[in-house]
Amino acid sequence: MYGVFSGSITWESILMWSHYGNHHKGICIGFKEDYLIKSKQIARSGDVDYLKDFPIRDPLDFNMNIADESFVKFYTKAKKWEYEEEYRLLILNIDGLTDTERLIKLDTDSIAEVIFGIELEKSEKQEIIDICKSKNIKVYQAKKVPFKFKITRGEIHYK
Repeated sequence: MYGVFSGSITWESILMWSHYGNHHKGICIGFKEDYLIKSKQIARSGDVDYLKDFPIRDPLDFNMNIADESFVKFYTKAKKWEYEEEYRLLILNIDGLTDTERLIKLDTDSIAEVIFGIELEKSEKQEIIDICKSKNIKVYQAKKVPFKFKITRGEIHYK
């Protein structure tokens, strides 16, 4: 019955680029939050709570409605994942749909920016730049900050 869209509120995490960005060889897509939330399929959105202990649901608490229960279920993770700064969108009513019907198709209007990983192959950049240029989407190149465990970025200006 549920679908979850997981993202992060940060693009600057070296660890996230290593885990989810193919060791800095991938890209990061920044979405327009308001565009995603306006989707008729999104039931709830919010930051993930990172807890030391697993949340306990009192089976005799009849005041907790399904929406609150699903929020706890889908928006809670172990404390050690806190570096992800995860933001989730909960999608309802997908039970009984085919795999194709379950997909949410986001058009390019939902994209605010694209960030190239530090190690992204040069040969892969131009096609992405061309697409972004045609859609007026900002493109950035991630860069290491010398002598720090940090990443910065610089805007790539279209030619």
